[in-house]
Amino acid sequence: MAPAELSRAYTLLGADRRPYLSGLPGTFGGHRSQRLYGRLDCTSALRAIDRGGYVRDRVFFADEATAIAADYRPCHTCLREEFTAWKERGITGDFTDRTPSGPEGLPELPWSEADLAELAVDHRESIRLHAADLLDLLAALEGGPHSHAEVAERLGRSQLELRDTFRSLSRVVHADHGRANWPVHWATGRGRTYWYVLAGQSRAHWRRLRSM
Repeated sequence: MAPAELSRAYTLLGADRRPYLSGLPGTFGGHRSQRLYGRLDCTSALRAIDRGGYVRDRVFFADEATAIAADYRPCHTCLREEFTAWKERGITGDFTDRTPSGPEGLPELPWSEADLAELAVDHRESIRLHAADLLDLLAALEGGPHSHAEVAERLGRSQLELRDTFRSLSRVVHADHGRANWPVHWATGRGRTYWYVLAGQSRAHWRRLRSM
């Protein structure tokens, strides 16, 4: 939906930490400089706002998955369980949608709904079925991120089979879509565990495309 078509526009932050206009308000708030996110009714944030602080750094996210992909951590006041889980994961780097390997020089491009629609009807079974099932699952799951083992189990596949799905997806996005990035964001955590989340516009596009 173009900005001119919005009856009311809300400024949200995407998974790439860039602002964009949305016709729907954010469901989570965040603090830009502290890089944390929380509930809109967080008592800690509301107290800070009452004191005249916080507002300058206030940002909003469409959903929790987008906040996670943007490398914001959960608030320890209003999201205690999520904060504890975040510490236990021991994620060692930022989330990225860039494939772990591939040809040099390819650009990182946003995934439009039309781009994702091509993936959904790709002639290769590894993409049309397996990769699409992966995106369906991540789009349906709330919050996150979700470990490689969890995703494989939910899909009824082995972890090696899931790894092969990601390899197939990498080959297709490089060769057919001319880009260096998946629709999925990922990071590594403690014990070289991989964590995944489908976030931002890619999540919104895929959910709309699949009528989720």
